[in-house]
Amino acid sequence: MMKNLKYKDIQERLPALSKPLLDSIQTAFLEIRQVDRSCEKFQSISSQIPELQECKYVVFSRFMKKKDRHAESFVFLGERGETLRHVSGRELELYGLLEGCDLELNDEFDCNWHVHSEA
Repeated sequence: MMKNLKYKDIQERLPALSKPLLDSIQTAFLEIRQVDRSCEKFQSISSQIPELQECKYVVFSRFMKKKDRHAESFVFLGERGETLRHVSGRELELYGLLEGCDLELNDEFDCNWHVHSEA
C-alpha cells in the first residue's frame, strides 16, 4: 500500500480502475473529476462520441499547461472506473465540462508536496 494516498474510497468506489491510473491519481500525478452530465457541452460531445454517454469521471494531467492541452489524452471512465474512451485534447476541451469529485479525500493527504514548477 502506498503512503500518503489522496482518496480513502477510490478502490471500493472504482473497482474497475486500472492499476496505473489508480496509482497516478492516488499520488496526485493525475487528477480525477466528475463530468457535469447536465451541461450543454456534455450533451453535445456525448452525441458526437457515443461512448461518453455513460461516463461519470475523467482523468487528466493536472500539470499540463492550458496552451499544451491539445497534446493531452483524457481518459473517460464509467461509474465503476472502467475506461470508456480516450479522447485527445485536439477533439475537445475539458473547460466547462467538469465539476468536483465525489470521492472521499484522505485527511492525511498533503497536497502541498505535489508542487508543479512552471520552469
